[in-house]
Amino acid sequence: MQQVYSPNLPNDETGSTFESAINASFGRVRARLHECLASAGINPSESQGLTRRLGLSRSVGWRFSRVVTVDDPYQAMQHLPSGEGLQILAASLRRVSVPGTLVESLVSAYADFETVVQAHIGDRSALELFLDSLAGAGSVDRLEASRKTLFRGGSAVWGMQAKARIALHILAPSRNNPSKVDIGLVGGFIGFRRLRPGVAWPFAQRTIVDAAGASIAPTEGVERIGGAVEGDELGLIRGFCTPTMPRIQSRATRAGLVYVFDDGPVGNAGLFDVFSGSVVRAVADRWRTPRESHADISTPCTAPVESLQFDVLLHKSLNFGTTPEVVQIAHAADGQAEWNGYRLPLEDRMTILRGYPLSLATALMPRYEELVFEVLAQVGGSVREYDAFRLVQRYPPMNTSVIARFPLPYPS
Repeated sequence: MQQVYSPNLPNDETGSTFESAINASFGRVRARLHECLASAGINPSESQGLTRRLGLSRSVGWRFSRVVTVDDPYQAMQHLPSGEGLQILAASLRRVSVPGTLVESLVSAYADFETVVQAHIGDRSALELFLDSLAGAGSVDRLEASRKTLFRGGSAVWGMQAKARIALHILAPSRNNPSKVDIGLVGGFIGFRRLRPGVAWPFAQRTIVDAAGASIAPTEGVERIGGAVEGDELGLIRGFCTPTMPRIQSRATRAGLVYVFDDGPVGNAGLFDVFSGSVVRAVADRWRTPRESHADISTPCTAPVESLQFDVLLHKSLNFGTTPEVVQIAHAADGQAEWNGYRLPLEDRMTILRGYPLSLATALMPRYEELVFEVLAQVGGSVREYDAFRLVQRYPPMNTSVIARFPLPYPS
């Protein structure tokens, strides 16, 4: 395959990285634009005055104002109008007697910027993708819009979608082994529906691993939420499942047992909610050890969903801290996600829920507090004994996991 490369970059930027080249060239555009506006006696922070003085449309005037006044260059870059917009601005600057040399320097800087974009990434549409992917530095709204497009495309390709993915983890000191932790795990979907017939979708695969990625076997067994039900391997929480939902069958894979929905009606006729859960006793270390310095609590997103809600309740006596570090990791070929894996942009943060009494209510699920209290009753303790953390992400990308990392305390 022939590789196309354009060496015609301004100021000998052929050897620059894309980030340094685009920042340098955009910085020149901003500097020349600021000089032109200053020459015309225009304060760029007053977009209405800029618009009236130059006779521009409100949208074009506002965008040029943002190019100069927004501190973050990547956010400012998103407002830079096209070449046609620049030509309109240049004509307006000449009309208000800005010296031709200043206007031409602005036009030249803009042309250099377009050359850098073309050489390094292709065109403006590719530049927009680059800016969309920069969570924190880029626009949060634009990144969410990109995830929404991914959600819609994934729904069409996979033939299913859900309103929400709910994940709940409750951690408390083990009632029988004070050096270990009991964990209550709940996962489910709200408003799951098929968009075409013949869709059999993997619902769940549950694993607990140590810092090296090895599976951890519980030392005291697994308890179903609300008690065991004969023939129910997954631990469905029937009081929160739609009675008419399709059957779930288990399939053996190289990664272990995977639970799969059978086929069912298409559209709202087959709409259903489903939840499963368990309490695992004495499954992980409570204290820091030479091998374990932190607790990683994760939830996968394996289907196109509109919203992900990820809640973690930590018993206050665990002293795991109140500022978890949170990342979103793409799944590896084996379907697992590790802390040091490929990280996706994640602008959402896990926040601690406040209030007394503590409210865990959510618009995504009307009976959510009832579900939490049912799991708490089995894990142990009242809600007042826990710190509650929540992350909500709109249109989480498929085949990723969100991981919250809490530091383990030293033995007291």
